[in-house]
Amino acid sequence: MKNLDLKECRDKLDVIDKEIVRLFEERMSVCGDVAEYKIGTGKAVYDAAREAQKIAAVQELAHSEFNKEAVKEIFSQLMSVSRRYQYSLLSAHGMGMDTGFTEVETIGKKNKKIVFQGVEGAYKPGRDPVDHLYFRQGLTVETKDIVL
Repeated sequence: MKNLDLKECRDKLDVIDKEIVRLFEERMSVCGDVAEYKIGTGKAVYDAAREAQKIAAVQELAHSEFNKEAVKEIFSQLMSVSRRYQYSLLSAHGMGMDTGFTEVETIGKKNKKIVFQGVEGAYKPGRDPVDHLYFRQGLTVETKDIVL
């Protein structure tokens, strides 16, 4: 291992990070072009087969098993962001997509139970932002601790 100065390493990372951001913005611009194509053709934004193919291809570019898995995670997230951007462009063109969710004005709070899942102590009454939305209105909370 080279005996590099920490500042040198951080400076190199800063240069790399700037290039990553530049490439990300270029990628998102191309995703906008893809959305415009899909607007014109009516093609669906989400293409599971294409995404699986793309992830497999970029994983092959990585040189270690750790990096292959990391590349899978990074590109899965990139594709998720890309889809969200494409959906927003379609929506701006009045082409709302059926996402499976229905917007509601209010949520009935009577006889409802909200469950928090996590390790012991993951939920503390009064600390969670959800408290102010729901529990001050007479709802009860139930926690489920997971023991691994």
